[in-house]
Amino acid sequence: MTLLERVEHLRAVAGYLDDARAGHGRLVYVSGEAGIGKTTFVSAAASELETGARVAIGSCDGSATPAPLGPLRDMVPSLPAGLWPEEASRQDVFTRLVDTLRNAPPDRPYLLVIEDAHWADEATLDLLRHMARRVHGCHALVLVTYRPEDAGAGSALRILLGDTASASGTRRIDLPPLSPRAVATLVAERSRDRLSQTRIDVERLHDVTGGNAFFVTEVLSGDTAGVPPTVRDAVLARVARLHESSQRALEVVALTGSRAESDLLEGLLSEGLAVLDEPLARGLVVMSGREVTFRHELGRLAVADEVPAGRRLHIHRRLLAALESRGADPARLAHHADAAGDSRAVLAHAPEAGARAARLGAHREAVDQYRRALQHADTLPDTEVPARRRADLLWALGYELYLTDRIEGAIEAGDAARRIWDAADDATRVGDAWRCLSRLSWFAERKAEAETQAAVAVDVLEGGSTFELALAYSNLAQLRMLATDLAGTREWAHRTLDLADSLDDLAQQTEVRVHALNNLGTIEIAAGDFASGAAMLDDSLQQARAADLHEHAARAYCNLASSAVLQRRHEDARRYLLEGIEYCSERDLDSWTLYLEGLSHPERTTSMPLFMDVHSLGDGVTMDAVAQAHRADLATQDPHGVNYLRYWVDECRGQIFCLVEAPDAEAANIVHRDAHGLVADAIYEVQEGV
Repeated sequence: MTLLERVEHLRAVAGYLDDARAGHGRLVYVSGEAGIGKTTFVSAAASELETGARVAIGSCDGSATPAPLGPLRDMVPSLPAGLWPEEASRQDVFTRLVDTLRNAPPDRPYLLVIEDAHWADEATLDLLRHMARRVHGCHALVLVTYRPEDAGAGSALRILLGDTASASGTRRIDLPPLSPRAVATLVAERSRDRLSQTRIDVERLHDVTGGNAFFVTEVLSGDTAGVPPTVRDAVLARVARLHESSQRALEVVALTGSRAESDLLEGLLSEGLAVLDEPLARGLVVMSGREVTFRHELGRLAVADEVPAGRRLHIHRRLLAALESRGADPARLAHHADAAGDSRAVLAHAPEAGARAARLGAHREAVDQYRRALQHADTLPDTEVPARRRADLLWALGYELYLTDRIEGAIEAGDAARRIWDAADDATRVGDAWRCLSRLSWFAERKAEAETQAAVAVDVLEGGSTFELALAYSNLAQLRMLATDLAGTREWAHRTLDLADSLDDLAQQTEVRVHALNNLGTIEIAAGDFASGAAMLDDSLQQARAADLHEHAARAYCNLASSAVLQRRHEDARRYLLEGIEYCSERDLDSWTLYLEGLSHPERTTSMPLFMDVHSLGDGVTMDAVAQAHRADLATQDPHGVNYLRYWVDECRGQIFCLVEAPDAEAANIVHRDAHGLVADAIYEVQEGV
């Protein structure tokens, strides 16, 4: 079929490649509904431009829980060796890819194609976000196709599109449906090629198909006189005309997934690859290199959905055995094991797939894999899935739910694991579970329950100098910090640091110190000791980043940014918000990304009126006494909508100056009166200078 009404779009892509040659790379989102011709369009673009570019193509897989970074895995053979070393971290791979694109020779820029981003795993979306922010300095053009109908409000892809819309290197191409004139051209081509005596109503064909290229071509590929009521019927009508052995072979191809390796199929098809000659000749599937794919994913889904249940189970079992012998990706193995109803195989592959997804930041996929494992674990006897293994799976699921901001589910999974460890009399795991449940309860706004669980954790764990006890101490320090309790935070943070010094494991020691310094630094800034507090928080941040303690680094960014926003330190706030949002979004730390983005919104940073009050108390004013009064203000201010920011003391003259945000001067003075009774002698509304 001719590629119609895409000349201007192809010309735009060629222009973007010229920009890439000049070192101004582009990431172009190519959108269009299912069947509109996105794959045909990007394939045509790659074919036209391949003589002047290095082409690499990858696809997102909608047939199963996707393997993390699946499109990049597809492209690796076409990219320089060493791009993805064994055991390399996700961030290292991202950096290596951008360096490769940046250092490409100008006369041979890269043309990367990532298809079907609406099916992308979280790690792939993070890769796209990473590239979108840096592609403007690369010799590369990245084409990303997606279906807008599968990128609804709130979806991860829709968030990515919004996050990267303003990046200097991003562009967008929207592929429209075919016009009636284009449909008429396709009808005329069909009539010439097939010498059919059947007259096709072009206007009705356009109306029924909406100008969708796939719908039109599927109808024209059939022998029916009218327009089938659904494309599914059109696809299945074409399949029904094949020899029965070819129909069975198509079922195997469809259930294998979006791409079926030819050598894999050769071992599964009793008549060998020759049985695919007929569907290849009729255009139902295509051979691309060593892979067989349906000409359109809608066609594959139509065939797969029609496979009878018994035959479906048989095919998936054969696929599982063949793929296991090839050492295939655990996510792919888990999918076929699940579809084959093989619970033991699911337990062998899904946890590994979940752990791999988590390491790569694809936390939603990790949730799916752990849930899959637990569902099948429930069907097996306890002798095959001991309680401790079930608890470990629940614990892993709970943590992934926490990272993806599904707190109630995380609490349910974590508490189920705790009950198993409790029955096994494993005090260390039980105590650590209470600590984590305390954190989750705080996220769920059940503050009293969080306090109780934190205390239980310490009670269970005390009696030894363990890593778990140190974390339980630090959790109590964190709760005290969140309650603006300076004395309590200091007490528990210092107990934590003392215990950390006694730990033999340096990695554990670092994690404990990072957490404790975060709590202590935040409260010291709030209490007015900006210098020491900021130094502790920065130390916590740098140690967390160096040790790849992602969650702890995210906390440090949040506390540094929120302190700066509240205290009107605008340059600091801007720095930590920009750095923190980039750090958290690239590592799929959704809760912290959303918090930082909320802080960065103008409505959150637009402040109330600013006042400076003056206290003239004469002799006897000390810095310690004022610090204590300031802490009382902080403990009292929230119900009044007041925010005491900073204070200064002139001990020689006995004067105190307080900077405060408040709805009005009276509200600021009420806080002083209720907190300690020392109301201001004078209060002035002020404005910040530049």
